[in-house]
Parts: sequence; C-alpha cells; structure tokens
Amino acid sequence: MGNFKEVARKSFAKKFMGDRMIWIIGLKVVQDFFDDPNLEWFIKFSTLHIKTQNQEIKIKAFRHKKEILDKINDVLENNYGYTRKIKDIRF
Repeated sequence: MGNFKEVARKSFAKKFMGDRMIWIIGLKVVQDFFDDPNLEWFIKFSTLHIKTQNQEIKIKAFRHKKEILDKINDVLENNYGYTRKIKDIRF
C-alpha cells in the first residue's frame, strides 16, 4: 500500500502541480533557512533570486549557497519527484 501511495503522490505532482509547486516548496525551505518569513524572492530559469537589502542575508546566502540549493533540490526531488534542478542564487 505504501508503494502505491508514493507512486500516486509523484504522479499527482507531475500532472497537476508541475512547475508551480516549486514556489511553495522553495518558499518553505528559504524562509526556514534564513529564518525570515518576509523575505522576497522568486525562481526564474532555474535560478533562485533573492530580493533584499540586508547584507547579513546576502553573506549567509553566498557562504551557504550549495547547502541552500541542495536542500531545495532534495525536497523537490525526494518528496515530489521534481527532476529539474535549481542551479544558482542571485540578488
């Protein structure tokens, strides 16, 4: 039964949520990482764009760039079967 549930979940994600789901998943991961629920950001062409004037967030994003990207990509792939990767972070 567990295997069917996993296949059904991934199928649903592919058919009905598609590219739109990366916004919600990415939002949760980014807000948790920076501990800032008001952070403005968007994903465009496999790039995470963060809009902030806070230098601490910029420095933290630069230092932990690979970790942030890995977390977002892992959540998208493991939980939702999303195969495209977020490849860069820009400000």
